[in-house]
Amino acid sequence: MALFFGDIIDVIGRNVNNGDSVGVVSEVCLKFVYLGLGTLVAAFLQVACWVITGERQAARIRNLYLKTVLRQDIGFFDVETSTGEVIARMSGDTVLILDAMAFVKGWLLTLVMLTSIPLLAVAGAAMSIMFAKASSQEQAAYAKASTVVEQTFGSIRTVASFTGEKQATSSYKELINMSYKSSVKQGFSTGLGFGVMFLVFFFCYALSIWSLGQTASCLTAFAAGQAAAYKIFETIKRNPLIDSLDLNGKVFLEDIRGKIELEDVWFSYPARPKEEIFGGFSLLIPSGASALEFQLKWIRGKIGLVSQEPVLSSSSIMENIRYGNDSATVEEVKTAAKLANAANFIDKLPRGLETMVGQHGTQLSGGQTQRIAIARAIIKDPRILLLDEATSALDAESERTVQEALDRVMVNRTTLIVAHRLRNADMIAVIHRGKIVEEGSHSELLKDHEGAYSQLIRLQRDKQRAETIGDF
Repeated sequence: MALFFGDIIDVIGRNVNNGDSVGVVSEVCLKFVYLGLGTLVAAFLQVACWVITGERQAARIRNLYLKTVLRQDIGFFDVETSTGEVIARMSGDTVLILDAMAFVKGWLLTLVMLTSIPLLAVAGAAMSIMFAKASSQEQAAYAKASTVVEQTFGSIRTVASFTGEKQATSSYKELINMSYKSSVKQGFSTGLGFGVMFLVFFFCYALSIWSLGQTASCLTAFAAGQAAAYKIFETIKRNPLIDSLDLNGKVFLEDIRGKIELEDVWFSYPARPKEEIFGGFSLLIPSGASALEFQLKWIRGKIGLVSQEPVLSSSSIMENIRYGNDSATVEEVKTAAKLANAANFIDKLPRGLETMVGQHGTQLSGGQTQRIAIARAIIKDPRILLLDEATSALDAESERTVQEALDRVMVNRTTLIVAHRLRNADMIAVIHRGKIVEEGSHSELLKDHEGAYSQLIRLQRDKQRAETIGDF
């Protein structure tokens, strides 16, 4: 631009005749038109390419971070992070990295002529419409992705027990790709809009300069991005004690049996290291082969879990049951629901299996939620079934219905029950201060009137008797 204006000044300074002056000025004006067109293309490519590059890298970092967090051991979630922190890292910190990588430099617009306002308004309106539409799509995709993250880490034990890491990562990656495409549209619309604005300014002989002060804001963006990247990559590089995505080891065994053997186990929760749960704990539940040589993911695939307060995702009953086996057919889902005593209440719902259960299953009763969780475990067809106080939070009628379903599910499976009501268990291990103090069946343990199990049973009966008298 300085050279072009220099030509005009030279013409004025040489006092040439009007005809020559008009020719030179016309030639310079034409050069400005070419410069404006070139700037349009250059600005479009600059902004669009930087935004696309930044979004692509941010999407890769988000996916890698989620995959790394999902492979961590459960203790990591108890001590080193929380659901809110994970979401903040994936949303806030990656945006800081994006700003550092795809920042858009500002510019000072000077000598704006009145005639440029209509053209600027049209260009700005078109850019705003395209940007708003793409931004809305991006925010919707991010919201869905955040929901997947919140549900995944809010029920991390359920995800781990059903080996749902791959499904969660796949769902999140699909939503992030949608967000990435929307961000690309934003980049194109922003780049095109800024390019048109530059073109208008050049047509109006407006001078556009980059201010030196903006360099400071760019350096600030780089510093913030570097700090955010350090936090994220620190987690990405962390090696978990128990890696659920480790592909080493066998993944096939023809004769699967459910022998469980715990030998001299010492355990405390990471959040409470001084509170010892097991101390030299040993327990043998007959059947099987050593689990050390098999993949953790494969082993978890053979274990089903029904907990006291099962967590359901905010989707349909069909999708919640299929979480145990995402390739299950509709007939297999119906069969699992029938075995879990859930078919009766599902058939009465207006939309049946397509009924939405609400956030964490709030649209269902406790007994209904528990039966959906049992169906989810059934469709997984596990060889080992873990029941963690599966009926303790239910009323008498719901407990009876759920217990009938559990009795059917436990057939031909090794079942490990954590509960206070164990009358039907084949073998009962009574644990006191991290050690087994008694082993045997319900009837065998009752024979020892001074034993811990007998005392617990008597206490339970006395409590029930007192509650009955109190009702009268």
